[in-house]
Formats: sequence, C-alpha cells, structure tokens
Amino acid sequence: MKVDQRHATSKLISGYIIDNLRDPRFEVTPAFVMAEMQKLHGLDIGYHKVWRAIQRASALIRGTPEENYELLSSYLYMMKSKNLGTYTNIKTDDNNRPVIVVDATFLKSNYCGVLMISVTKDADNQIFPLVFGIAS
Repeated sequence: MKVDQRHATSKLISGYIIDNLRDPRFEVTPAFVMAEMQKLHGLDIGYHKVWRAIQRASALIRGTPEENYELLSSYLYMMKSKNLGTYTNIKTDDNNRPVIVVDATFLKSNYCGVLMISVTKDADNQIFPLVFGIAS
C-alpha cells in the first residue's frame, strides 16, 4: 500500500524536478517523478501531488497562462514594428478567451515541413477547426 508523504509537498517536489523540466533530454511525467523520489529519497508520493508539482515547476519556468496572455499585446506590437506589413488583431469572447487560436508543429518524417492549424470554439463550446495547412 502506497502511503503519501505529508511533508513532501508539491512545492518541495517542484524544487527537485525543476532542473529536469529545463533539460530537454528528460520527459518529466508523473511516473518519472514518482520513481525518482522513490529512488533518491525512498518516498512514496501520490500521483496527484506529483502532477501538481510538475504544474508548479512549469509555471515557475514558463509563467502561468494568465501572465503570458498579459504579454500578448506587447508581443504583437513588436511583431508589427519589426515585420512591416504584419496584421495582428485580438478578439475575445464574453469570458475574455481568445476566439481564434493558431498553432503549428514541425513534421518529422520524410515529408518535412510545418503543420499549421487555426481553431475556435463553436456554440456548444467544442473545438472547431477553421483551417489547416502544411508549409515547407
């Protein structure tokens, strides 16, 4: 039976794993952290506590979504000033959420390129793809 350690808080655990999160060689999953804490310190830590520790450490490194959203307007301003002709616009719904989201990922097969997608939420609050494309 696994006993959760009361004094090993998610804040304490996040301090141990923050360097692993910064290192791209490690895939920091709850199972990885649980095994590391058992191996290094002999502690049986519960899944949810480890998950909260990973979230806390990620926020320390990358910032929270709220903090990053606050930087969006200054980022778009810099894009427009450095790349003449760039058009940017931010629209939000009643809950102050972005209406359209654009994302991209690199394709790592024989057909290298970038897959780009734009999505929004429909009336049922479900993700709805608007457009996608592949660029080389």
